Amino acid sequence: MPQFHFTTYTSQIFWFAICFFILYFAVNYLITPRIKAILEHRKKIITTDLSSTADLKTQIEELKSLNLKINQDSAQKYHQKIEATTQKIQQHRQDTITNLKKTLEENSKKSQQQLQDLIIKSQQQSVAVIDEIAKFIKSKILN
Repeated sequence: MPQFHFTTYTSQIFWFAICFFILYFAVNYLITPRIKAILEHRKKIITTDLSSTADLKTQIEELKSLNLKINQDSAQKYHQKIEATTQKIQQHRQDTITNLKKTLEENSKKSQQQLQDLIIKSQQQSVAVIDEIAKFIKSKILN
């Protein structure tokens, strides 16, 4: 086998050294800097994205707190409006009940007066009718 022969060692070492140095310089000065630049660029993008994410997170928290405050304010205004409306309705109801009571009392008084007038009138008419009946009976008896 020629690769194990002692006389070919020098040429093998020479070509190994040349290939090794060419490969070393190609990797060290061409491939590694490109990979390093790509990794640095990725790292820069990642840090930028992380800082943007942190900014967005703080903005989201601010918006959440603002949303919570707006919800609380609107709930408070809602309850105030409901309370004010309830009070207005109760006042209107009370006023309506008072007016109805007054109207009922007036109508009751009018009805009582009309009944008294009707009773007096019917008593007067009954007296007149009784007189007529008495006269009619008297005339029938006497005739």
